[in-house]
Amino acid sequence: MAEGETQPIAIAAPTRSLLFPEIPNFRELGHDIVVEYWTRLSGPASMDPAMVQTTHDTVEAIMKMEQVIAQLAQFSISHTEISAEEFNTFVQETITTWEPLIKAAKVNG
Repeated sequence: MAEGETQPIAIAAPTRSLLFPEIPNFRELGHDIVVEYWTRLSGPASMDPAMVQTTHDTVEAIMKMEQVIAQLAQFSISHTEISAEEFNTFVQETITTWEPLIKAAKVNG
């Protein structure tokens, strides 16, 4: 994009990109299109709740380190802290949103 070979019209993020703040997001253009990149750690449903909390606390401490924040910012990636329960809800909502679209498109994995 820097050399002018492509002309982006919008990004599918909930907010403008830190790397390309001049590019609007789809919501700004009147389209409710949001696709978020996310990563999390998951374990078995039977995982000891104390281990879940310890893992969560350790990862959150790492994600708050200035050098980690700076590295991620280079790729316009930010971190939002959520609990294990909130993450489970998020995953279920994501499945509810995307499953019918995937089935309608007959995508097989």
